[in-house]
Amino acid sequence: MDKIQTIEGSLRCFWRSFFGLIPILGLPFAVHCVFSARRLRRGARGHWNPAARYLNWGTFFGWIGIGLTAVACVAVALFVIRIYFDGSTND
Repeated sequence: MDKIQTIEGSLRCFWRSFFGLIPILGLPFAVHCVFSARRLRRGARGHWNPAARYLNWGTFFGWIGIGLTAVACVAVALFVIRIYFDGSTND
């Protein structure tokens, strides 16, 4: 992987990670950023990446997006369970 591809990939990961912060809808972007960052780091071993800061932040935001989606799914599940097992019926 050459340096230009590494820099462009790092910036792409950073900007897509912002979409990954949207719970549930942003999950594909967040997962893509995490795996893309891993691939970029492997490909750039031994080379200096001037956009490494963007890659690190993109990875961080990707993991935050995955966490936000997990929290949102748990909250929705607890809400549905509470409604289902509430026991109050309008008979």
